[in-house]
Amino acid sequence: MKMIWNHVKEDFSRIKSNSIVLVVILGISLIPCLYAWFNIAASWDPYEETKGIRIAVVNDDEGYTPSLIKAHITIGDKIKLNLGVNEQMDWIFTDRDDAIEGVRSGKYYAAIVIPPDFSEKMFSFTTSEAEAPSLHYYVNEKKNAIAPKVTGKGAGAVTETVRNAFTETLYATSFESLMALSDETKSVGGEEMWQALQEQLKKSSDALAVQESTLRSFQSLARSSGDVLKTGEGFMDLSAQTVKDGMSNMEANKKDLQTMGSSLESLNRIAEKALDKNLNYMNALSGNVEELFSEGEKSREATRANGEAMVAALEKDITDKKEIGEKIDRLNKKLPIPLRGLERAEDKILQSVEYEEIMVSSLKRVVAKDERSDGRVREARREFMEYRDKNVANLKSLRRDFSRNILARFDVVERDFDSVRGSMGDLWGDAEGSVNSVRALSADIQKDLGKLSAAMDESIALLNGAKGRVDDLYNRTVALEHSDGVEKLNLFLKQDTKDLSRFLSGPVGTNTHRLYPVENYGSAMAAFYTTLSLWVGAVIQVALINVSTPKSYIEKYGEFKPHETYFGRLALFIAISLVQSTFITLGNLYFLGVQCLHPGYFLLASWVAGMVFTILIYTLTISFGDIGKAICVVLMVIQVAGSGGTFPIDVAPSFFRNLYVYLPFVHSMNAMKETIAGFYGNIYFKELMILQVYVAASLLLGLVLRKPLMHLNEVFEEKLEDTKLM
Repeated sequence: MKMIWNHVKEDFSRIKSNSIVLVVILGISLIPCLYAWFNIAASWDPYEETKGIRIAVVNDDEGYTPSLIKAHITIGDKIKLNLGVNEQMDWIFTDRDDAIEGVRSGKYYAAIVIPPDFSEKMFSFTTSEAEAPSLHYYVNEKKNAIAPKVTGKGAGAVTETVRNAFTETLYATSFESLMALSDETKSVGGEEMWQALQEQLKKSSDALAVQESTLRSFQSLARSSGDVLKTGEGFMDLSAQTVKDGMSNMEANKKDLQTMGSSLESLNRIAEKALDKNLNYMNALSGNVEELFSEGEKSREATRANGEAMVAALEKDITDKKEIGEKIDRLNKKLPIPLRGLERAEDKILQSVEYEEIMVSSLKRVVAKDERSDGRVREARREFMEYRDKNVANLKSLRRDFSRNILARFDVVERDFDSVRGSMGDLWGDAEGSVNSVRALSADIQKDLGKLSAAMDESIALLNGAKGRVDDLYNRTVALEHSDGVEKLNLFLKQDTKDLSRFLSGPVGTNTHRLYPVENYGSAMAAFYTTLSLWVGAVIQVALINVSTPKSYIEKYGEFKPHETYFGRLALFIAISLVQSTFITLGNLYFLGVQCLHPGYFLLASWVAGMVFTILIYTLTISFGDIGKAICVVLMVIQVAGSGGTFPIDVAPSFFRNLYVYLPFVHSMNAMKETIAGFYGNIYFKELMILQVYVAASLLLGLVLRKPLMHLNEVFEEKLEDTKLM
């Protein structure tokens, strides 16, 4: 601690004794102030000083006389008149050539040209060829980045002026017409006129109601007749369709039966051959098995080979029979009425499969090594022969059933089906003739009834419309007679038509409620430029002041440890930072007049931010040397673009949005904004606490992580010095 104090004492002693150093320190303290003050002053209120922006206006509008108003109207003249008293921009009225050339040369920031047919298109809605008018807007985007946005506001103001002038003209003309009508009504008067008019309207309404009722009665009768005819026709159609559907189904079923008959005959031939072959195989198998069971232990390998061959043959036969069973099942399901004979055949095939599976099991036991005892062989032989005999009997029964019962039964079904099909054909012929006769007669009658009903609908609609209008007119005359509406209308129309039309052309305004109001743009930008100038001040310090301990200090006090050098010189940097922060803040408040609701907290935020930035930049420089200084500049550039100081961070690219919360600028600016426009909760203190995280990170780097880098940094500086360039 003593060495740190010696370092600090020596620094301030030398500043005090050397006037040149004192002047340099003063310059280091004032340069950031100028940076902040000039930027804030330059952007003090740019959006309120747009009256110096020159915009050319060209009025080529020739005017138009719409049939709706019967007066020659030139919207372009109204625009020119309104812009003449508008101080939002510097409006220059000129011709088209000068305006466009002026925009190209930079004489004007923008130009607005009102075309010759502008008024005509404004009132084109009164014709069958409506077309929206448009202003021609020319802007020089090369001259300035922000100017096109500002002049765009001016073009929007012109468009709003056109809209208001147009609607104001329409309303004014309408009110003048109403005034003329009101005056004419006063000249025609008398209670007798109202009573005669009401009586005549009442009689007309009653007569129309009687005619409508009569027409509705005739229409109801016509519709009832049509419904009766439709019901009869529908019944005949339904009967004919039922017979027709039956015929279609019979034809389809006939084809299916023919196909199934062919399939059954083919299946019968295949089944007979397969069953004969299978019976022969079963008989031959009996002898082979007797020979297999009598071999004993004489030729063990030959016995196993013969047995395995028999097992393979039986297993293939089992697979074939299962496939035949599935085919029979699919065929039987396609028949209109499944044949019981096919079902029994399928059951017997499955029974044969079951017998042969038992026979396979018996053979496998004989073939296995551990199943060669005489007792087990005799038992396996007995079981095999028993189920072989059962299988032979089952196959013989299946062959008889297939040829005698199934095919014969199917022939009977096919003959009965042909008989029913013939009867259905006769019935369809008779039904079709009757239906066609009834349909032709019904169609003629319904056609005439439809024409009559349509004519009645049109007549009723006309009567309803006429009666509705008569009743509405009658009610209006009665209501008008017993109210003071006419007098109120007259009083309303006696007002100034210009005031009324002006109000109705723009009846809605906007009442803005400003939360945390800021007087001007410069005050709003003060937090950003103050933060930026504090960072610039810290960068200037490391650029002009050496961060290492001078050799004279070492000769006088001895060798300084790394942490003693770190804290010893850091005290000087923090002291200068406090001076910079104080100058910048007081200049903002009392020289520029920046709005600030809490000046004391503003000064505190500047002190804290300045010290945090100084510690961070000092640590990077003492740890990495010139590379650290370069890192500080890069960080400044990133924060200028990504801290949301000039534009909302939400409109920035995703790279800056992702970095936003990690940038020191953000938290310094947020704290200062709280003091400028007003506190919300504990945001101010929260942001100042977040800034301390950067202090902790800097101390970790400067006191712990810097030690391994010290030798590398010294080598790097020696190499730079060897170049004689840096």
